[in-house]
Amino acid sequence: MTSTPALFRRNRRAYWVLAAATQLWLACSGPNTGTDDVAPPIGSEAGRNSMGGHCDCDIGPGGTSPIGTAGDQDTTPSAGAAGTDEPLGTAGMAEAAGAAGTPPSSDGGASGAMTADFVPAPHAPFPLVTAHGGPVIEQIELVPVYFGDDPLRVDLERFNTWIVTSDYWRNAGAEYGVHPGTRLPSVQFESAPASISDAQIASWIDAKVADGSLPKPSTSTVFALFYQAGTTITTALGSSCISFAAIHGAATLSNPVFTGSVPLAIIPRCSYSAGDELMIATDVASHEYMETATTPFPEANPGWIMDNLSGPLEAWSMLSGPAVADLCLGQSYDTIDGFSVNDIWSNAAAQAGNNPCQPSDPKHPFFSVSADATIYHAEPGTTLTVNARAWSNLPAPDWEIDINWGLVPGSDFDGHAVLSRKIVNNGDELTATITIPASPPMVNGRSVYRFTIDSIDPINPNFSHPWPLMIIVP
Repeated sequence: MTSTPALFRRNRRAYWVLAAATQLWLACSGPNTGTDDVAPPIGSEAGRNSMGGHCDCDIGPGGTSPIGTAGDQDTTPSAGAAGTDEPLGTAGMAEAAGAAGTPPSSDGGASGAMTADFVPAPHAPFPLVTAHGGPVIEQIELVPVYFGDDPLRVDLERFNTWIVTSDYWRNAGAEYGVHPGTRLPSVQFESAPASISDAQIASWIDAKVADGSLPKPSTSTVFALFYQAGTTITTALGSSCISFAAIHGAATLSNPVFTGSVPLAIIPRCSYSAGDELMIATDVASHEYMETATTPFPEANPGWIMDNLSGPLEAWSMLSGPAVADLCLGQSYDTIDGFSVNDIWSNAAAQAGNNPCQPSDPKHPFFSVSADATIYHAEPGTTLTVNARAWSNLPAPDWEIDINWGLVPGSDFDGHAVLSRKIVNNGDELTATITIPASPPMVNGRSVYRFTIDSIDPINPNFSHPWPLMIIVP
């Protein structure tokens, strides 16, 4: 999911990845519209016909996105004491500014430069994505689809040919069973309507496969539809480039040529500043492609995702989503071989205590702030203190931290958290003091306040590494 330029930090969740991926059943990039208790399932019946999907919901104005983490515990302390998603299929968009990245090293992003006398401060582990039994597209067969006289077609053709055989794709997908694939011949249509819904796109795909305009899908086929700026895509979540910047999902086909579900990625033509159309298109496409490969049917039969809709990982759901590209939205992006691409969550790097979003420069320290947990409980009208600690994987200069709650979706009430310090380094202790309203609204039997403690990158200040916190008021 992505937020807009006007909203990226002081609320620093960069707008640039606006279109990251969810499933077309509906997976989209854009603002998170989930509730506190349950993020709307990808592919919910609302606004859906034969197609289910997920969206990259890092978006234009007001967009936010959720994430997930492992190892957090949910405890219930006494009143006022510290206690201890993006919906499955919601993603976002990241800011379009950042340094070019380098491919991750074989040690999960670590450089080996951890000096003998440097020890990362103790910190909670990162969450992991896990296999849920659904299929993985091991070798994607990508079919690009264009409409009208597209001025970006030549560049998009180069990108689509490059990405499925690139080191970026190979390195990001290897630990999830995704390997280099093939770009099949592209398909050109004369024009697209001014407005089209996700359900209409599913029906259109069905008709075009039936009449031979689109090739008969295989189990590895992914249709990538590149719409121009004159076409608005609508879903239950909203409109393209406002609520999301891209979506991925699966269309259910039933015709004499093919019966079954086929994954697809829908890439609207979004722009937030002059000349950024190609950068946004390739970034969000990379996001949708990798999530489609790692979990092509996230609603009906999910593959690799993070369990974050309830339990100890629920707090992470505020950040972006449970899929491998969602989890890195707004934290960084990379320019590789001239193409802007979304970083991808790496379990190996996360377990090694390095930057979980790869590729990243192994010589660039990764730093964050971790609290003892992500889920806390408090009583109305009380003050809650959360203890946290700064840490880095390598020696790092001091960095700034900040509270971000303005872009967090799913909170039942507006809270206010105050940090005990704003500049930190490895091992520094800090607290966040939260004042709970005396009469917060109740939603589904509880009130929830969500925010993140963000570690702001001094090199790329539009990016930050968030630690999510969720306070439940019983």
